[in-house]
Amino acid sequence: MFLKFKDEVSSILSNALENSGFETHDMALDESPHADIASSVAFRLASEYRMNPGEISEKIRNNIRIIPDSYIDRVETAGPYLNFFASRTFLNETVLRILLDKENFGRLENKGKIILEHTSANPDGPLHIGHVRNSIIGDTLARILDRAGFDVERQYYINDMGRQVAVVVWGLENFKLDTTKKPDLAISEVYIEANRTLVDENEHSPEVNNYMKKYEEGDAETVAEFKIAIETALLGIKETLERMNIHHDSFILESRFVRSGDVDNIVERIKETGRAA
Repeated sequence: MFLKFKDEVSSILSNALENSGFETHDMALDESPHADIASSVAFRLASEYRMNPGEISEKIRNNIRIIPDSYIDRVETAGPYLNFFASRTFLNETVLRILLDKENFGRLENKGKIILEHTSANPDGPLHIGHVRNSIIGDTLARILDRAGFDVERQYYINDMGRQVAVVVWGLENFKLDTTKKPDLAISEVYIEANRTLVDENEHSPEVNNYMKKYEEGDAETVAEFKIAIETALLGIKETLERMNIHHDSFILESRFVRSGDVDNIVERIKETGRAA
């Protein structure tokens, strides 16, 4: 509905420009806090026609003709700006369309699949405000794209190959997990305690490195330990996301691409382009 309103504004403005003796293909239309749509076309014409932009906008305004039952109620000038306001006809038809279409109002007919990855916090503790900001932005984009007709898959990328998860796994072997607390919070306490110990007693660092090596190699026992740590953290993270009504369609492990050879293949392909050594 708004696009039809904008098209009508563009049409009558184009006619008014022609009748005023001006020529341009860009109507310079934009949404405005002072109107439903505003045009700054007078600015664009001022230098070309060597006229004051305020005088240009008045001249154009005087040549605007609004037809009966138009989506445009009125046009006002504010200095060089032409401000267009929607009519009661536009509002009535918009409300009627909402009532008829219900939950499908505003849905477009775009086609194609879009993978949108967001949040993707490390599974070593709860989401903080920075993570939540990304969650909200990502979920909003996903909803907009879905409304536009696209097939949207919301993905959460899990960094399971990093040192953080290995520290959590080592911590779970050496410290007790408080199962009375929210799972991601309990994991973070283990992670903090493990990090503190690794700093004070750095002789344990090779143990963490060994966990990372065995996990990358796909050692079954180590993979099982990592899985427990990751799923425990994600249990709490999902609970937080659920409270915000944010959902993911799939949770993708980084290790999936490392073990399949996809990462090495992509690196080699980049090297072949000469863009990397």
